[in-house]
Amino acid sequence: MLNGITYVPYGTRRVLPLRNVQSSYATAGTSALRGNIIWFTPEAIIADALNILTDMFFLWQIFRKAVPTFAFRIAALMGLMFLVFSLNQGPGLAVAGNYKAENPKPTIDRVILTTNIVAREHPILSWPIRGGLTSRFSSYHKGIDISSSYGAPIRPLASGNVIFAGWDNHGFGNAIIIRSAAGYDSKYGHLSALNVKVGQRVEGDSVIGFIGATGVATGPHLHFEVYKDGLAINPLNVLP
Repeated sequence: MLNGITYVPYGTRRVLPLRNVQSSYATAGTSALRGNIIWFTPEAIIADALNILTDMFFLWQIFRKAVPTFAFRIAALMGLMFLVFSLNQGPGLAVAGNYKAENPKPTIDRVILTTNIVAREHPILSWPIRGGLTSRFSSYHKGIDISSSYGAPIRPLASGNVIFAGWDNHGFGNAIIIRSAAGYDSKYGHLSALNVKVGQRVEGDSVIGFIGATGVATGPHLHFEVYKDGLAINPLNVLP
């Protein structure tokens, strides 16, 4: 099979041979003698390739002048990213001959999360009794005095455990100490009677004792102290 083009002088632009032009060997030989047909030789292929490369280089120079540098860099970066992502993607389906390999069924890894909820006792603080404030907290008076009628019920500052219930030898007469959550210890003095014992659990609405004037007292009232981590604090700073 021969491909034919019109003959042009050597060194000028050459048109690629038309591949759809067919002729017999006899016709091709006769035409070649007339000078208007050339053979599809390796030299012709090389010349055509050089012409194509020259054209591509010329177009490249025009492209570089027309397109800004930053746009060219962005395009190159996008091309590089596309290449990287393409390499990371595995084939989803491989077909070879009559064999077809499909993707394996996706597996779902089950993650079991175990949550441990730890409930800490948070104190709900309340006044042990309602009444008039007759003495405030100071460096020599570690609590407050609340006046009330004799025998009025007393309730704890917060839920907790009774760690002392009995007679206090420091002038507070019948006294109770309750240890509640968050390190609070509350002390109740001058009670007329006790309604709890050591080790007993009391709630915020429990009646732990009754107003009195035992110990060193001039009248019925409640001496009330609060300790935080072993240190006396002003009860008015924690009472609602």
